Amino acid sequence: MKGEGKVFFGSLVAVLAMIAIGAVSGCSREGEIAPETSQPAGLTPSEPAGVTPAEAASIENAKMEQAQLAHAYSDAPPEVRLGARLFNDNRLTNPGAPNLSTSCRTCHVPPEASNRERQYTDSTALSVIPANALGSKQETLRNTPTLLDVTGETSFNADGEFTSLEELLEHKLTSTHLGWLPGEEDLAKDAIFALMFYDYGEDLLAEGNYLEQFKAAKGLDLETMSRDLVVAKVIESLVDYLKVVKTHNTAAYDAMVYLNRFNEGLLGEGDTPQELSGRIFGRIANQEGRVLIRFPNVYNEETYQGLKTFYRVSPTWSGSVEGMEENIGNCIACHVPPSFTDGKFHNIGVTQAEYDAAHGEGAFAGFSVESPPAATRARVKAGDASKADLGRWNVDPSDTSFAAFMTPKLRFITQTDPYMHNGAYETLEDAIRQHMKASELAKAGTLRNADPELLTMNISERDIPQLVAFLKTLEEVPVEEYRDFRIANVRIRQDPMGEQTYDN
Repeated sequence: MKGEGKVFFGSLVAVLAMIAIGAVSGCSREGEIAPETSQPAGLTPSEPAGVTPAEAASIENAKMEQAQLAHAYSDAPPEVRLGARLFNDNRLTNPGAPNLSTSCRTCHVPPEASNRERQYTDSTALSVIPANALGSKQETLRNTPTLLDVTGETSFNADGEFTSLEELLEHKLTSTHLGWLPGEEDLAKDAIFALMFYDYGEDLLAEGNYLEQFKAAKGLDLETMSRDLVVAKVIESLVDYLKVVKTHNTAAYDAMVYLNRFNEGLLGEGDTPQELSGRIFGRIANQEGRVLIRFPNVYNEETYQGLKTFYRVSPTWSGSVEGMEENIGNCIACHVPPSFTDGKFHNIGVTQAEYDAAHGEGAFAGFSVESPPAATRARVKAGDASKADLGRWNVDPSDTSFAAFMTPKLRFITQTDPYMHNGAYETLEDAIRQHMKASELAKAGTLRNADPELLTMNISERDIPQLVAFLKTLEEVPVEEYRDFRIANVRIRQDPMGEQTYDN
């Protein structure tokens, strides 16, 4: 054996490696301990004798998911296939975790593993993570965000704790998310290092063992590298995969803005969302005045009015009474197209709503910012008024960061529920109503550190179905279907008749 890397193989590493590829890690599906089998971990086992019908169905489902994943990545570049394999490898979990073997995919469920129902997030408010010395069942602090377009972000986590994707991934691989306790970071790196050398390469996403696949995909000889450099290359490969986890602007919304040239003169350097809104409404007025608004085949009047409410930042019709303007969503102030996020931090009252629900209306006003860090980055619990999640304040304490969280992306929003940083809002209607409540509290001066943009918002129950209809048009489709949005069954919008009219 050659190179500096071999020096790191002490007895602890060897033990970790053997555990990592042994029966402890052999799961038929993530989160389900498989029956004992002589096959290496990472390879979905054949159905053993004596299993129940439910267990057999679980095994078959795991086989089908693995096959779908393998097919999904088959045409990707070799470095992406390597990253995808690491993303799906549950042997990166602490091998001593007694109840659950997880991978990145466990919480960030790709469409290929969910019948295209999830977009790199799971469907739970808080994700279950491996047990450790802290208890038999652990959950994440916050709701799992989507990974779509993550390589284009400049800060990471809902509070912006990490300034690079590599920093975030190293934390996830060596923390409670994969069953490691604080202080066990070196043990986690030892286990990753050992796995790279003691891999059989027999899972469905493997193209040889990891030593062979790194050499073929990236021209790297892991045997010559130190432990920390090997871990860095594992993280680099995960980033290679995440670079292709992105949106493509092929939603019905994109067809709508293309057909009506709303995308001309989009947000430029130095522009504000309000200026962008003004340009779009100028275009809308021009098109509506000549009866030239074009609808893709899935758009209708309700969806169109939702789009306008989403974009509207001020009254856009004559005769409005000051203080009585409606249909002003001001959503664009934070959810800036085409990515539908500004990458900034805002307080829309979610922590206050959760805290007051547990401890009484108005209780959050008395929460002390002098609390220790463990109390300000914590889940709210009834009976313990000392804990709350203050979001960005934990990273950059200031008057404007208190209980503020990063603006989430909205594309594929129907496949990233539940919503908000705590996952407390199961439906889009619930999430919109929280914005409405926060706006009311902000105007009354009772929302602590209210985001100023809430003062502009003025929507009612009537606006909710329209906004939901619009948000659903942010779900992307394959390129062929998107062409149909732009070409097939495109129609001219007719001015609605009846009691309710929609003016500009």
